Amino acid sequence: MSGENIERHDLTRNKILWVMSRRQRDVNSATELGRELLEEEDVEVFTFSGFPVFQIAALFSRARATRAIYYQFGTPIENIMIAFLVLLKRALIVHYLDNIMGGYPRWARIAQLHLPIAFLLRQASGVIAISPEMKKWIEETQGRKQGLFVYYRRSADAPPQSLTRPVDYPDTVVFAGNINPKTNLQAVIDAQRKLEALGFKLVVFSRTDDPNVLRELASAGIRLKATIPSCRIIEEIARYRAQLLPFNVDDKSYEFYKLSTPSKLPNMFFGARPIVIHGRKDYWLLKWLESFPDMVIDLNRIQAVSDLPSIAGARDAAKAVLQEFRRDVDEPKTIFQ
Repeated sequence: MSGENIERHDLTRNKILWVMSRRQRDVNSATELGRELLEEEDVEVFTFSGFPVFQIAALFSRARATRAIYYQFGTPIENIMIAFLVLLKRALIVHYLDNIMGGYPRWARIAQLHLPIAFLLRQASGVIAISPEMKKWIEETQGRKQGLFVYYRRSADAPPQSLTRPVDYPDTVVFAGNINPKTNLQAVIDAQRKLEALGFKLVVFSRTDDPNVLRELASAGIRLKATIPSCRIIEEIARYRAQLLPFNVDDKSYEFYKLSTPSKLPNMFFGARPIVIHGRKDYWLLKWLESFPDMVIDLNRIQAVSDLPSIAGARDAAKAVLQEFRRDVDEPKTIFQ
């Protein structure tokens, strides 16, 4: 099946088969994204468990009885099994959430573990990238032109906060999200030092439980606040003067996240508070955000609290940011028709 055309399927087989990696058993940002994308579809979930090869017969049987397969990539063995579905002419939609190939170590590339991923990006019925930059990368490196879309999470964990809510902590910046060494650990630590030097406090909410990450944060004087339910996170964000969006600046980290779109961005926009960015100028997301100066400011440009965008300016800009962020939200969903 060529990636040049999206095959139309027998609509009597209404279900979409969502094949999940065994690593994806818990609810995470990837499952939240898939649920949002497929919310209007009749979905059946197949999760690899144990050694995937032993499940090949069950997978192929269920794939034959569904309209199309949706897959977010997984282990090398799982990727190979999904590639066989393409060879068997099954309709497959792949969602590329991270530059997995770029993150493979040298030994993995020598072992050719990246080849099934490249095959799927070229030959699947449709491909969905996680950002405009990733779409461009797939076009340039994989030669994919047709049946290629962009879809990242557009919904937040809770309804928008009241735009008239007063700030409870006018001298405090909040960060709410995952923290890991590959993306933002060092950036959070650096930002905390800079904010402290400017007279700000930094409050951090995160479900991170990696002991090494927690140890490094503690060494920098950062203690995580008690976890709060997702349904309350936007209400909590709105209590602070500004929000922090940090990314590591070293080359190795940048290679890992440069094509990505953070899953919790809608929470920040719905919080309608100024956003303080800290990271590389060549990251597509930070470049885009800086086009909204009434809401966004680089940490390095702040000398005092008065340098922050105003609360009123930020909440007005949030409407324009959300409108742009949600542009073409329905276009990728046509791939399942």
